[in-house]
Amino acid sequence: MIISILYFYLQGLFLPGLPLQSGRAPVDSGRLVVFYNPDSDRDFAAQCLPLLRAYSSDKGIPLLEKSPSEGIPAELTTTPVLVWQTDRGRSVYSGRYAEFGTIENFIRIFRSLPQQTGEWKEDDPLVWSNGRAQTAVKLKVTDLTGYPPSAFDQQAFRKAAMNAIQKGLKDYKQLPSAVFQRTDRRFYLDFHPYLDQAGKVFLSTEIYSQFDCMHPVASWLKEPFTGTMEDYEGLFERTAGQMAQAVADIMEHSELGDAFTPVPATAPVVTWDDLGLGLPQTDNTQAQAELITRNIGEKWRILGPADPETPTLQFRFGEPLDRYAGEFSGVKGELMLGKDHGIRQGTFEVETSSLTMGGRDLTEKVLKKYIKASRFPGARFTFGGLQQLPPIQTGRETLMVIPGEFVLMNRKKKVDINARILPVLSGGNELLLWVQAEFSLNITRDFGIEGPDGPAPARETMIFFASFFMEQVNG
Repeated sequence: MIISILYFYLQGLFLPGLPLQSGRAPVDSGRLVVFYNPDSDRDFAAQCLPLLRAYSSDKGIPLLEKSPSEGIPAELTTTPVLVWQTDRGRSVYSGRYAEFGTIENFIRIFRSLPQQTGEWKEDDPLVWSNGRAQTAVKLKVTDLTGYPPSAFDQQAFRKAAMNAIQKGLKDYKQLPSAVFQRTDRRFYLDFHPYLDQAGKVFLSTEIYSQFDCMHPVASWLKEPFTGTMEDYEGLFERTAGQMAQAVADIMEHSELGDAFTPVPATAPVVTWDDLGLGLPQTDNTQAQAELITRNIGEKWRILGPADPETPTLQFRFGEPLDRYAGEFSGVKGELMLGKDHGIRQGTFEVETSSLTMGGRDLTEKVLKKYIKASRFPGARFTFGGLQQLPPIQTGRETLMVIPGEFVLMNRKKKVDINARILPVLSGGNELLLWVQAEFSLNITRDFGIEGPDGPAPARETMIFFASFFMEQVNG
C-alpha cells in the first residue's frame, strides 16, 4: 500500500507550500517502458495495460511497449515489468499491477530521485531458478499445538518438519548465497501444525506474497491438510508439494496482480543503449546523493501528509469488515537519528478527536462510545534506545521494524511498526524524509474496545497505515 508522494509542475518538482528553487535544472517529463509477454502475461494485459495506455495518453507520457523475445536488459528477470525513466535515471516498479494507483504513486515517488542499484545478496536462500528469474520462499513452522506428548521436543520437531518441507519443494534448492534482482519474486510459506487427542495431525498453511505480509494469497486455515503423528514428516512433505503447485498457479493467474512470467534464459540480452534508452553522460544523481548525504541531520519532525488529498494516518478493520475505515488528521511527531543515520528514538502523538469515519453518526459513536475521545484526548507511540536499525540512505528505500510502546486510553501495548523511509528532495533542494508505516492492533484484547459486528478476528483487528513527510529541525 503506497500513498502518493510528490506533485510535479512546470517540468520541475516541488511540494505544495515549498518554493521552487530558481535556476534548478528541470526534470524531463519522463517515459514509461513496459516489457510483457502477450502470450503469458494475460492478466496484466487485461487488468493493467489498458489503464497504463490511458494514463500515459492523459499525462502526455511516452509509453514504450517491449517484448522480451526482442531483447531485454539483464537485470530484468520477470515480466510484466514497468520501468520509469528520466534523464536522472531509471526506476523499476516492484508491486502489484492490479493496484494501478500504486503505479501512479511509484512514478511520483521516483521522479525526484531515481532508485539506486536494485540487487541484493542473501545467504542460504531457498530458491527456484527458472530461466533468468529466481523465486525464493521463506518458511515458518510454528510449534505443535493441541496435545503433544509430554516432554515433546519442539525444536527437533520443527527441524524435521523443515527438512520434509524442503523435500516437498522439489524445484527449490538451498543455495549458499544468491544475488537477487528487483524483479525476482518471493513468497512466504507458513505452517501451523495441531495434534488432537486421537493422534491426528491438522496442518493449516498460508502463502503470502512479498507485496502483502498481512493478507495471504492462498490459505488452508479452514481446510487443513491432515495426517498421523507417525507420518508427520510425510504430511509436511506432501503439503509443501501442494503449496509449491499453488505458487506455480499464482504465477500463471492472479486477480490480485501477483502473476508473472520468468524471462527465458534464451531471451536476447540487450543494453538500455541498444533500446535507445541510454542515460545522458552527465549523471546528476550521484552529485545529488552526495549533497543530500552531507545535509542529513539528527532531528526530524512531521511536516504534513505525503499527499494533501490523503490523511496522515488511516485505519481499517480486517476483511471482510474493511468497509469500516477512517482517518486521523491530527498527528505530530519527532525522530532522532544517530551519527550513522540510524533511528535512535521517536515520539508520535495522535489527537483522537480528529478521527472521522466518513459519516457523522458513525464518527460520533466511535468517538464517544469506543475510544472516549473527550476523556482520552490523545494516543501515543514512543520508542527509544534503539541501536540496531539500518541507517537511512539516500537514493534508496530503507525497510525496518521499529519496536515501541503504543498507549491508548491509558492502556499500554508493545507494538512493532513496519516502516519504510525514503529521502526525497523538495523543489527547493530541501531534504525531506518520506515515512510510510503500517501496524495492527487487537483492539478488543488489548484495549477493551468492541469492534463492528462480524467474524473474528476481523472485528477485533484494526490495521493502521501512515504516510507523511518529515522535515529537518535545525538547532
